[in-house]
Amino acid sequence: MKLLFLLLVLANLGFYAYSQGYFPQPADAVDETMRQPLNPEKIHILNASQVAALPKVKPPSKLASCLEWGTFSVSDATKAEQALQGLALGDRMSERRIEDAGSWWVYLPPQGSKANADKKIGELKRLGVEDYFVVQDEGKWHFAISLGIFSSKDAATKQLDVVRAKGVRSALAAERQTASTRVMVQIRDGGDPAVARVNDVKGNYPGTEAKACAVPDDKRA
Repeated sequence: MKLLFLLLVLANLGFYAYSQGYFPQPADAVDETMRQPLNPEKIHILNASQVAALPKVKPPSKLASCLEWGTFSVSDATKAEQALQGLALGDRMSERRIEDAGSWWVYLPPQGSKANADKKIGELKRLGVEDYFVVQDEGKWHFAISLGIFSSKDAATKQLDVVRAKGVRSALAAERQTASTRVMVQIRDGGDPAVARVNDVKGNYPGTEAKACAVPDDKRA
């Protein structure tokens, strides 16, 4: 009887020792992460003032990787590119050309001056009209504002109805005599200096906007 009692006590002691980890476990039963040294001497807890003193990481500008500015006539695109020459962009500046082959357009008559064109563009924005292009070429249509170019009279008439419904009462639709080319100037990896320079000079080109763009596959590093 005493022997049975002794065996029970030894069995309980053995189970307790095993559950407490006093006996080594098989290698495959040990979590791999438990084998790594903790190196507690390398762990430092920062207080609030130390956290505040950490260097701030400035988020990259959304327009820093690829910036697209336009649209321009061909001649004005050349002038705009010359205004950016101080940035030494080289082949990081290119053009994206848009061929307007349509024969009908919706437009506002020539505004007479850059100041008048700027004022009219402000009115268009307030009315919710976002698609426009100021004609920069000297001649009959200088400072006219295009509201869309179309391949048919019906399409132009529908657009005319849309903009008039928004309150653009002076809009007209007419047949165009010739096709035209518009240009978007693209700047790759120009960073914040390019963004700042474009913002400085774009006021000289009413109707132009700067926005982020996708870099063409053949231009990627």
